[in-house]
Amino acid sequence: MAQSTPSSIQELMDKKQKEATLDMGGNFTKRDDLIRYEKEAQEKWANSNIFQTDSPYIENPELKDLSGEELREKYPKFFGTFPYPYMNGSLHLGHAFTISKIEFAVGFERMRGRRALFPVGWHATGMPIKATSDKIIRELEQFGQDLSKFDSQSNPMIETNEDKSATEPTTASESQDKSKAKKGKIQAKSTGLQYQFQIMESIGVSRTDIPKFADPQYWLQYFPPIAKVSRYLRKRKYLRC
Repeated sequence: MAQSTPSSIQELMDKKQKEATLDMGGNFTKRDDLIRYEKEAQEKWANSNIFQTDSPYIENPELKDLSGEELREKYPKFFGTFPYPYMNGSLHLGHAFTISKIEFAVGFERMRGRRALFPVGWHATGMPIKATSDKIIRELEQFGQDLSKFDSQSNPMIETNEDKSATEPTTASESQDKSKAKKGKIQAKSTGLQYQFQIMESIGVSRTDIPKFADPQYWLQYFPPIAKVSRYLRKRKYLRC
């Protein structure tokens, strides 16, 4: 199996999205034209660096004698950011939704003449990545380094709460006990997959690459490049990753 790359991961995600989209038939020439115009504009922005902002000190070295307050008065700026995406997977529509709000504000402030800054980074601290790496380690010990001992027939998918709710009636006591109810967001994230390596494969990671994720540091090498080529970032003008 070929090694997965940032571009191949994104292509797979795009393919899955297309397969999950209902084909309504008809002519999509206008839609395709808009996508083509979008790509042309993005290439033009990238080549001209039109939305990138440098420090005023770079353009005017003589400003070094100004105080910080005087500099901000002469060159007002706007600094926007948002919670950095966690690098345990690809970006999704929720990231794009949040980014769009900041980008709108940045564009508005730029029109007002401010130096608009919108830096983006990646979040990779805390225990989620380490905990998931530990799962990979256990599964490699259980099924072998190539996971060849795994038998999908003996390890069926787990029924999720969302699956159960579709087949089991809800009692009055259950509907009233909101504290025990699963939140919709958690249900939406349920995959029904039992093992971590299955989840990794479902997002496009090659099985030959999965053993590498036993090292927490590898996550930080693998997912940031994928995030940079994500369609959810390609559409943004101001981002500097």
